[in-house]
Amino acid sequence: MWIECSYIIRGKNRRRVFLTLENPRTPTQLSDGLNIHLSHISRALGELKSKKLVECLTPTEKIGRIYRLTKRGRKVLKMVKELGAERHPAGNPSWNFPFSTSSQKRNAHLLPNS
Repeated sequence: MWIECSYIIRGKNRRRVFLTLENPRTPTQLSDGLNIHLSHISRALGELKSKKLVECLTPTEKIGRIYRLTKRGRKVLKMVKELGAERHPAGNPSWNFPFSTSSQKRNAHLLPNS
């Protein structure tokens, strides 16, 4: 799994998306919360999915698909954090999205504990 850790660490957008998926999110929530264009989010999710680090919980949906880390992804996340290589988007591992846009408010019910 060290190869996967290296893979996560060396891609800035991939790393940010991966770390934020500690809790399930939609691509739009990721894009709005990380301030990364949706096309970059989609590419990162596709890359992570091909490595079996994330999974789509709603694959039949065309809009509002929800992604989360797989069991393997959670193990890699723990290893990345142990390396101290997470360089989290806000500098704080407990970072949460500020629900400021209408799409985030509209999709807030999709998140756990909301």
